[in-house]
Amino acid sequence: MYQKRVASFLSPNGPRNFVRKTGDGRTNGQELGDPNCTWKENSTPETNQGLSHPEVKNVTIRFPNTSVPNFETNYFCMTFDLPTDGDYHVIAMTPVIDNVIVMHHLLLFGCDSDKQGEISGPTACEMGSVQCNTLFGAWTVGSAGQCLYHEAGIRIGQKGIKRVLMQVHWNNPEMRDDYSDSSGMTLHYTPKLRPNSAANSRVTAKES
Repeated sequence: MYQKRVASFLSPNGPRNFVRKTGDGRTNGQELGDPNCTWKENSTPETNQGLSHPEVKNVTIRFPNTSVPNFETNYFCMTFDLPTDGDYHVIAMTPVIDNVIVMHHLLLFGCDSDKQGEISGPTACEMGSVQCNTLFGAWTVGSAGQCLYHEAGIRIGQKGIKRVLMQVHWNNPEMRDDYSDSSGMTLHYTPKLRPNSAANSRVTAKES
């Protein structure tokens, strides 16, 4: 079984991809000469409105330092509660990678917090949770972060996603027992809501 994940948002001109993956290790903003995610169509970026702007806050969610099992493939999950003191849009995500030797990829899913119980520590899992099926963010080898298009953000807080599930895939082909990891992701969010909220879908299909 494999999962095809599609992330886009609706704008007056139709759907646009908000994640642009490249193989050169640069973020979307860096690709556009705009490392702080300030780009606007037909305009010059205003650097004082980027991720360092006072209105932009951030929260880092990451595993506590955890021993990596001595198996080749390991999937571990943990939930995290997001800020609920207001209504926000996440506008960018940057990875916090601790052990590059074992980190294969990281997925972040939004949860129905009324149904998904807390997973307070890294716990072995397979494909995550059916109660956390909104693709929120992702990292894989070669990626340096994600920057949403300036017309959209991912809604969190009082009127949005309140809990996320982070799934980490550790790859340990030598099956060593001396590895540990505490990787995660930093979410950059703002109370200045954008015109559109990002819409995400996850399609699951069986291999033929």
